[in-house]
This record gives sequence, C-alpha cells and structure tokens, in this order.
Amino acid sequence: MPKVLIENDSNSATWYYGKKGQLFDFTHAQHGHYFVDGFDNDGPAGVHYPDGRLVYTESEYEELLSQRDKAIDDLVRHAQSIVDLQNEKLRLQQEVDDAMDVQKVELPREVAEAIEKCRSAWAKSANPYFHFLSPEYFGQDNVGMVLKKFAYERPLDYMNALVNGYTIEKTPAEKFHAKVESLLYEWLHSPAEEPEDLSLLAERIVEHAEELIT
Repeated sequence: MPKVLIENDSNSATWYYGKKGQLFDFTHAQHGHYFVDGFDNDGPAGVHYPDGRLVYTESEYEELLSQRDKAIDDLVRHAQSIVDLQNEKLRLQQEVDDAMDVQKVELPREVAEAIEKCRSAWAKSANPYFHFLSPEYFGQDNVGMVLKKFAYERPLDYMNALVNGYTIEKTPAEKFHAKVESLLYEWLHSPAEEPEDLSLLAERIVEHAEELIT
C-alpha cells in the first residue's frame, strides 16, 4: 500500500503540523487532498497535495509501471483496431461504389437527357417512377418518343438505368478524342522521342481514325 510522506508541516492549522518526514497509510485522493489513516479514530484525514507526496515500495512502483505499460499497450491495440475497422469500412464502401459503377448502364445521350427531363417534370408526383413504367405518361413529343422507343427496344437496360443509375455513352468523336489524348500522353511521357516514335504515333492515330470511319 502506498504511503503519504509529509513534506511541509509549517501550517499550524493542519493536523500534520510538526510531522514533517512522517509516513501515513494512503487511502484515497479527493478534492486536492491525499487521505490517510493513522491520525485519529474519526476516519481518514486529508493532506493538501502541496504538503505531501505519495511514496511507494519498489514492488509497488514496479506494479504501477506494469499497469501503466499494460494500459498503453491496450490503448495502442484498441487504436489499431479502430484504424483497421475504418480501413475495412472504406474498403467495403469502395467495393459497393465499384459494384454500383459496374451496374450502371451506358445510355445514348438523347435517352439520358429524356430521362432527366421527365424526372424534372414528374418530380412533384407522388410516385414519379410509376410514370417511367407507364408508356401513356411518355407523351407524343420528341422526349416521350425517345424514351418509349428505348424502353421497348432495350427494356432491361431501361430498368437497370432507373434502378442503378447510368452513364452517357461517348459519341464516336468523343471516343476518338479520348484515345488520341491517351496516345499523346503516352508518347509525351515515353523515355525517347525519336522520329520513328513520332511516325508510330501517327500510324496509331490513323488506325483509330479508320476504325471510327468504318
């Protein structure tokens, strides 16, 4: 059991006046005081923090160090568990996002625009998705006809787009632009830029242009 060593006994109003250097059995600490046994029979008596100091035997000190080290180890372990859980959460979220991206349908631009126009027009409806499933709501204008035609020709893609979302198909020109941009990036970051490299780059661009034309 730790003890309280009286280090300052100069205050005559305290019970430990004149007891500097004496040791008393420590019971607990509270409200700025060490409480000790052994002064009288009225229960633990208090020693102001500045007037006393907790002292331990070597074995008690070693036990305190052991408890401290264990607490630190537990804290580190729990902190690592939190980090691992957070990383797992991020991994699972990424898997979900990737799965959603895979499920998204590529729609022709005019179909995607038609869906957005209808969604805006039906936004205040109690059940806007009911309209998307009911051809009579499509109307006979260009937007309605585009949506109706796509729903009949590609019903699974139509439903998948409504449920999982969609991306917009690139036009042939946009695909060609993206491919040329990729080729230029690779060429500009290649280790050598010899004339034959430039010729090869031109050939690859022409190949993709011919694919676009055919």
